Amino acid sequence: MRLTADHASPARRRRSTRLRGAALLAAGLTTLLAGCSAGQISQTALTEPSVPGVHADAGDISLRNVQIVYGGREHPNYEKGGDAPLDVRIFNTGAEPDVLTGVKSPAAERVTLVSGDQVAGDENEGSGVCPEPVVDAGPDQPASTFTIALKPGACALLAPGHQFHLQLGGLTEKLSPGDAVDVTFTFGQAGDVTLKVPFGMPTEGANHSPVNMHPEEPEVVGGHKGGEGEGGH
Repeated sequence: MRLTADHASPARRRRSTRLRGAALLAAGLTTLLAGCSAGQISQTALTEPSVPGVHADAGDISLRNVQIVYGGREHPNYEKGGDAPLDVRIFNTGAEPDVLTGVKSPAAERVTLVSGDQVAGDENEGSGVCPEPVVDAGPDQPASTFTIALKPGACALLAPGHQFHLQLGGLTEKLSPGDAVDVTFTFGQAGDVTLKVPFGMPTEGANHSPVNMHPEEPEVVGGHKGGEGEGGH
């Protein structure tokens, strides 16, 4: 009968133990990371895309992409006493109806509902875009008194180019790109929702004026003038 013995040196045995420990640690980290990726949401997934407008939620009512409409390159500012249109999207995500009963802002004497030229449903019907809202407005145009009904699961797109949009009227100060104003929306069920509404981003390219070119002969400072050879004294 022959007995075998471990003739490895103590240093060699310690090195082998360290290698086995490192392998087990690597395997454990791999399992842990796999579990995290399967059970948690990454930071990238939580990041919302950048949009020019502001968002807000109040109960079952969601306001999305609310902004002051950029007036264009020729008229980028809204002067004091003038009007400024708003771009607003309202969603009722609940099971009960609600109604928008009014809008106000300290930056304007009034907020009115403006009726556009588009016929209700002529291009939004069935297109995946909000259908035109159910509106009860006063006889004046723009209407300073109005209500907008929001059925369960319904939405209202209020923007220039559609049947209706909201407008800040009688501005108390000049508004320019980069400004933001408080606007309060009042709902029958959700109550008051106040947002800091920003000025919309330009949809056009930068306004660069053409540069007038006047070619001129450059003035030579120092060195030799053309036509003179080197060493010509």
